[in-house]
Amino acid sequence: MTKPCFDDNKGNPIAIIEILGSKKNGIAGGLYGYGRGRFHDGVDFKAPIGTPIYSIFTGVVGKAVNSHIQGEDWADVENWNYDKKGAGNRIYINSNINGNTIQFGYWHMTHIAMNPATGKAYKTGDQVNQGSIIGFVGTTGNANSNSSAGSHLHLRGRINGQKTDPLVYIFSEIDLTNGKGVPRN
Repeated sequence: MTKPCFDDNKGNPIAIIEILGSKKNGIAGGLYGYGRGRFHDGVDFKAPIGTPIYSIFTGVVGKAVNSHIQGEDWADVENWNYDKKGAGNRIYINSNINGNTIQFGYWHMTHIAMNPATGKAYKTGDQVNQGSIIGFVGTTGNANSNSSAGSHLHLRGRINGQKTDPLVYIFSEIDLTNGKGVPRN
């Protein structure tokens, strides 16, 4: 069993968890699953720009993209195909728990935080400790578009490469002994 740490509430991706609401134009809020006319592959946590984002588990950075300008229209970015459907600045952290890989993707950051071990922004291959600040909430990627309800953290989850609702892992102990990544409350 493993559980996100809650020392100073830093096992949560952000200190105050509030799901992003709906825009007046009828676009649905930020829960995982269908409901926006397409599949929403994550959970959107509402937070002001600059709110620290914490690593849920200890792991290794699988990929880090820290090249988008805060407030820039993601569709106008020259290499927008590299932007993973409007993800903006983002970091993916892979954790190994009971032989299973849990990956969380943290999207739309103003920028990725500095790794205290190197003094530079976290990059692919860097070790990240549970509860470490890994970035800051922003509006890069499509979080700056007219369809967004405001600044937020889009949190995406994978268990052994399979899509999963990250919300169930925030306040749960995780039992991966059966190989299915089943949270236990």
